[in-house]
Amino acid sequence: MTAVKDILVQKIQESGPMNVAEYMETCLYHNEHGYYMSQTPFGTEGDFVTAPEISQIFGEMLGAWVADTWIKLGRPQSWQLLEAGPGNGTLMKDMLRTLKYALPECYEGAAITLLEISPMLKIKQRDNLLDHHICWANSLDDVNFDLPTIVVGNELLDAFPVRQFTKVADQQYREKLITYKDGQLQWHNSENTTNLPFNSEIVETSDAMESFLCKLKDKLTNGVALFIDYGDHATGDSLQAIEKHQKVDIFHKPGLSDLTAHVNFDNVRRVLGADRTSFAEPMGQFLNSIGLPMRAAALLERAEPSQKAEIEQATYRLMHPEQMGQTFKAIAYRTDNSYDVAGLYFESQPKSHAA
Repeated sequence: MTAVKDILVQKIQESGPMNVAEYMETCLYHNEHGYYMSQTPFGTEGDFVTAPEISQIFGEMLGAWVADTWIKLGRPQSWQLLEAGPGNGTLMKDMLRTLKYALPECYEGAAITLLEISPMLKIKQRDNLLDHHICWANSLDDVNFDLPTIVVGNELLDAFPVRQFTKVADQQYREKLITYKDGQLQWHNSENTTNLPFNSEIVETSDAMESFLCKLKDKLTNGVALFIDYGDHATGDSLQAIEKHQKVDIFHKPGLSDLTAHVNFDNVRRVLGADRTSFAEPMGQFLNSIGLPMRAAALLERAEPSQKAEIEQATYRLMHPEQMGQTFKAIAYRTDNSYDVAGLYFESQPKSHAA
């Protein structure tokens, strides 16, 4: 039995069955034993690999996207680059290297903020970003939004806890709960029904994600936020546990495996407001629009033979529909509709003009 499982069992015995969000919150974010607070989740040594770990080209292209967005914000002398959920700091490192080389004026005026709650990951980020002046924030309330701000969140939204509901009649659902019986954590449906405006057999909602997005929308008064994550426009049972790059049972080693759920991008647009939020674009199309194939071709021209296969494989994994290119989506929120956002399009902007 893991330390987190002991905590879960005690909570259930004291308060009764818990919902999935409570389970995820405890497993992932318990201040001492939670997965993100005590484990090393990222990279080949961890439980999963994110896009920045696949190739530096991903971070370089997002760095170029940030530079383009900074120009569209009017080239502010002082501005803030905020990464929410920065992992090991790899993405920020690649973005800053690109900004420093391609647009020194942009780099020199940037206040760099990392939104991170994990003490272990803060250490890794610090070690990875020694060449840059970095500030950390534990929550959006700790971030100063007085400056024009560009927000980047890669695989952030999927880490927010979700609740799950099972359909029993039209728009009538019972919440899926977790109990402890016969020495095991088990599924248990609530006795009461809940009215939800859906018809799917299983519905997932994330109060935590919606709260985060609402607060960001309230605080971000001048800037753009970009989120890249896996998900779609539908709802359903997407909850999964990952350990050592393999899916495992949800109740397998609580606190020692990652728990995630697909992002419902329709909900993201609804919360942020469809008038200021782009449509969710498949990541492969987004990366194509901002020039990743051209960057890959330039790298291939001067690469050693041993490096060419790595570049080609990374491009394939990031962009191909059967890899990350379709499952992952990019979506942006802007505080001002007077400019476009590279690679994405909005209701007020024809798709052919998104650049």
